[in-house]
Amino acid sequence: MTEVKDPTLVPADTPSFSLAATIESVTATHAQSFSVDVRQQLHVVTDRLAADPTLHGAIVFDGSKLVALLSRERLHTTLAHRFGTQLYAHKPISTYLESHAEPLLCLDYTTPLATAIDASLSRPASSSFAPIVVRRADGRYAMLDVRQLLLQQATELHTAMQHIEAQRLATQEAAQANSAFLANMSHELRIPMTAIIGFAELLDDPAQSAEDRSVSVETIRRNSEHLLKIINDVLDISKFEAGRLTLDPRPVSLVQIVEDVATLLRLQAQERGLSIETSYRFPLPARMIADAGKVRQMLINLVGNAVKFTESGFVRISAQHLTSDEPGGSIVRIAISDSGIGMTPEQMNKLFVAFVQADRSTAGRFGGTGLGLTIARQLAQLMHGDVSVQSAPGQGSTFTIELKLEPDLTAGQVGSLTEALTMAQSDEQRRQIAQLASTAPLNCRVLVAEDGVDNQRLIGYHLKRSGATVEFADHGGVALEKALRERDAGKPFDVILMDMQMPQLDGYAAASMLRRHGLYTPIIAITAHAMSGDRDKCIEAGCDDYLSKPISSTAIVAACQRWLGKPTIHADTMAAWAKAA
Repeated sequence: MTEVKDPTLVPADTPSFSLAATIESVTATHAQSFSVDVRQQLHVVTDRLAADPTLHGAIVFDGSKLVALLSRERLHTTLAHRFGTQLYAHKPISTYLESHAEPLLCLDYTTPLATAIDASLSRPASSSFAPIVVRRADGRYAMLDVRQLLLQQATELHTAMQHIEAQRLATQEAAQANSAFLANMSHELRIPMTAIIGFAELLDDPAQSAEDRSVSVETIRRNSEHLLKIINDVLDISKFEAGRLTLDPRPVSLVQIVEDVATLLRLQAQERGLSIETSYRFPLPARMIADAGKVRQMLINLVGNAVKFTESGFVRISAQHLTSDEPGGSIVRIAISDSGIGMTPEQMNKLFVAFVQADRSTAGRFGGTGLGLTIARQLAQLMHGDVSVQSAPGQGSTFTIELKLEPDLTAGQVGSLTEALTMAQSDEQRRQIAQLASTAPLNCRVLVAEDGVDNQRLIGYHLKRSGATVEFADHGGVALEKALRERDAGKPFDVILMDMQMPQLDGYAAASMLRRHGLYTPIIAITAHAMSGDRDKCIEAGCDDYLSKPISSTAIVAACQRWLGKPTIHADTMAAWAKAA
């Protein structure tokens, strides 16, 4: 007699709800069947079953051929009859099978559990609950009791229902969070839009004084910048999710960034009766290699939150530089502490989840989109750091930013706030001088392809004020016609500003066609698309540079100045096209 051994492994790709999963489950602790030769005496089977009550029965072979199965229950019923033992126990199994053969149902191990149960129960009533034989992946066989199959299916169905219910609850919670976010976002967008529309209407009132008009203009500008910040936050989240947010590290003054943020938010804090304090542990590197814009964005989000959720007392920003001999041992630590309302552990667990606020009641009370902290942490992680928090209800909060930033070794160190700001001011003056040089008066011809009349007026105003001669095209087809006509007449435009979203012929197609017609004039893309990959899409279409809307007057003039007299970056490609033609 040779026993059929249980497999030690079940294939990793075995589908759930299959016989293989059931075999793995019921044979994990003990054997369920054994094999015998058809010529063995029947008492060999009954003795084995008596010795091991966990066995369901025996699988009978004639050599290597599967011929029958002997279940414990069927054997017990037959041999319990009068003279049953005397008639069969000491005779070959083949003799017993001649008059008591059980229905043989053999299924492959990949058979779905539901199919196996259906096949088992579809047999005649007398054998519906007879065991089945399962052919394993390695060619060996196992016996399974139908009741075990039903129990296994019930267990798996229960597990599946629990999973479905968990998914339903998660979907419901996500829908509620989405609805709450949309309602909150609508609220956040309507606040600055109300101010912009309202004060724009006031500007049209002839009774307004010059001072009133100045206040209206400043209010419109401030709320427009706030509206743009909300939009940029949503775009940043999408870039993080796409994994395409990049850094632009340069030598910057950490002290200057902290002081700029404190100055920016100090007026808002004073209106709430708060003080914003800064402190540093000197000496500090005069400059760190970092993306100043991203570090400033993190601080604005965190310090802005501290001001928002603090009704009295203070907001304190402290910074220090830590070093160690380990790789990446240069760390900048910035802590933002406040005397605000504090948070519970449950609230802190929700802090860094996008579109979710720690306490939804705070949305109505304090405003905000719930994106600031998520963006701050993701920016910190992009710089190989993190943001952590310590807080307790009524005891304020401390958010700590740690960033792995290397010092600029050419700049040395500063030992006081005055020394740090003096050096930073000198750097800023040099930067402003360089910027002024890059925005010298324009003496050129510019073609502006833009379908929006208001944008035409605005861009044209800035360019003409800087000394440029400007012509307009309402869509890509007009731009293509004008640019080629002026080139053929020997007076090509010096720069083309191309809006990428226009009717009839958009900027992508127009730029590509201009290049294929051999136009070497620099083309600067202007687009409201500011998602990751949009710049590359514009360059691939034939543009040389990229500006995203809204565009400042300085950026427009600087871009034109930067490309004056320069050939397109697509010159080599165009030469290859011409040669191929």
